[in-house]
Amino acid sequence: EICVVILAETPKAYLISDADTDGSHEVWLPKSQVEVELTGKKTKRGPVANITIPEWLGKKHDLI
Repeated sequence: EICVVILAETPKAYLISDADTDGSHEVWLPKSQVEVELTGKKTKRGPVANITIPEWLGKKHDLI
C-alpha cells in the first residue's frame, strides 16, 4: 500500500505522485493494475489515496 496524490484521471489510467515528496515524481498507472482507497484528505495538487499495485509495477516506476 502506497500513499499518493491523484493528479489526474482518464478512463484507463491515474496520474499519481508520491504524497511524501514535492510532486516531482509523477507516474501514469493503468486502472486495471491499481486498487484505490481515497483517504478523504486533499492537497493543493489533488485528493490523497492509498493504492495497492503489483510489486513489479511499483519497482518499475520506483514507487517501492
